[in-house]
Amino acid sequence: MIVGRVRVEPPVMNASGVVASSAAGAIKVEKAGAGAVVTKTFTLRPRRGNKAPMVVPYLGGLINSVGLANPGIGGIREYVEEYRRLGGTLPIVVSVGGETPEEFGKLAAEAAEAGADAVELNMSCPNVSWTASWEDIASIVKESVEAAKTANIPVWVKLGYGKGLMKEVKAAVEAGADAVVLINTIPAMLIDVWSMKPVLGGVTGGLSGAPIRPIAVKAVWDAYREFGGSVDIIGVGGVDGWEAAAEFILAGAKAVQVGTALSLAGLDVIREVVEGLISYSRKVGRPLEELVGAAHQGLP
Repeated sequence: MIVGRVRVEPPVMNASGVVASSAAGAIKVEKAGAGAVVTKTFTLRPRRGNKAPMVVPYLGGLINSVGLANPGIGGIREYVEEYRRLGGTLPIVVSVGGETPEEFGKLAAEAAEAGADAVELNMSCPNVSWTASWEDIASIVKESVEAAKTANIPVWVKLGYGKGLMKEVKAAVEAGADAVVLINTIPAMLIDVWSMKPVLGGVTGGLSGAPIRPIAVKAVWDAYREFGGSVDIIGVGGVDGWEAAAEFILAGAKAVQVGTALSLAGLDVIREVVEGLISYSRKVGRPLEELVGAAHQGLP
């Protein structure tokens, strides 16, 4: 299936920052049966990340506050070249995070020159300070996509849930984004009642996994109803099996990303999702392409 101008077959990949934080990890994702690999998020300058503990379990999901630890823009080329040297053959999507549209443009240009197949703009990470400082996120999204598009590479935009989400999707569409990835982790935190302090070293973090799936499905549903004919949608948030993946597809996603489940259950989840979707498609007698947004059919 063509997703965001990239052939992703099968339409299942890892979510940014999970397993494929290194090229060797990306190879493991490929061997597990994914249709594309997504890198960790690279920023213009190196980041050490937040203090430990960075990840804690919660109700079948995780709350993380990694803080985009990465070696900076110089690590993009090294990652892509190492993945290919290790025999990687899948399309590679480089996730990037910038504080300004100009930074997103520079990072996208580097990803294109390094040989990436697409760039995913991480515009909604709750574990860094600059996203909270953006007063008009929709405008930042539009300008960042426009800056990234000058690199002549497919541009995907990863957005977070909030009442302004559809405005942000619209801004991405108007700027020429090839796909929107919905949704990022949801801002969250835990407090230890005995120490009377936040559990995470970074104080607050992002909730992911099964607890947020109904919210993520709703986001995909809404985006498909408003913009389904204008942009491809990739669903992420609680994909822990084929039924969860099918739910996203029926809501309007052309592909899904698996994140938290890889940390909690291992790489076999990818194969289970892929094989389950194939079996489901056969049982209902319709190819996956025809099932995208099928839950909308017959509704007003």
